[in-house]
Amino acid sequence: MTFEDVRIMTPPTQGFIFAKLGKDMVDHLWKMIKRAEKDQERYKHRLAGNITQSFGLDDDGDYVYREACLPLIEAYRNSNGGSDPVRNFVQMPKGAPLLLTEFWVNYQHQTDFNPFHFHGGVYSFAVWMKQPTSWEEQCKLPQFQEIKKDNRKAGTFEFQYTDSLGGIRSMSYQLSPEFENCMVFFPASLMHSVYPFYGTDEPRISVAGNLWYDTTGKGRYGNALDPSNLGDQTEYLKQMEGQNQFEDWDKTKQQSPQNDTFKVNPRKPRKSKKSKGFKEFIPEVKE
Repeated sequence: MTFEDVRIMTPPTQGFIFAKLGKDMVDHLWKMIKRAEKDQERYKHRLAGNITQSFGLDDDGDYVYREACLPLIEAYRNSNGGSDPVRNFVQMPKGAPLLLTEFWVNYQHQTDFNPFHFHGGVYSFAVWMKQPTSWEEQCKLPQFQEIKKDNRKAGTFEFQYTDSLGGIRSMSYQLSPEFENCMVFFPASLMHSVYPFYGTDEPRISVAGNLWYDTTGKGRYGNALDPSNLGDQTEYLKQMEGQNQFEDWDKTKQQSPQNDTFKVNPRKPRKSKKSKGFKEFIPEVKE
């Protein structure tokens, strides 16, 4: 007998959670969305999405955090050897709180899209609140004909990751109204994207959030900007990108500010013997 034992070994990988929300949670989210539409705390400038609009949400009474995030964190840890989906040197002491520090609603209209990106923090989630299109119907549009059906991405939500051989893999949710009130809870560093949809003026409405370790002891806003500035695009970009060091330079002087570079004289080419071409690299062999 050639073998005494043969086993297929599957290396562990970081997965994610798919959940269907109950009516109480859905009602709470819609309540927060309607409040956000009234307050209009603009959030789009903080995100990677090329979408029509985003507003910051306030988790009234920390309801989403307590009733959805905490149970899912526990479920994820139970399936991951008790650890969060971060590198060992990032792990916090046992009992260090994870807080919902970023929370927002997205309004994606036809042709809008969200390119592949990852989030900050430890865990992230997305909830589909209103899904105006069906992937099956989108596949029937003229521009998707003569394309392999699995490659028709219209309106899909897609995760992207690498396998044990370094190959790029993807997993797509081909969205339809049946996915309304469903949630994906995943490692914040997991790449994902949302493809555009077509043929309707109704928006896709989704809710998303990020959970960070409370490393500062300042509670919910310890890892984020001051909440009074969350909707201030100018203030946010200034803090994230910094100010131009030449912003106040008097251009009438017609002289550039000094910088810290130094001049390097070009090196003179070495004189070398004329190459004999390929033969130069062939050693002489005596017979």
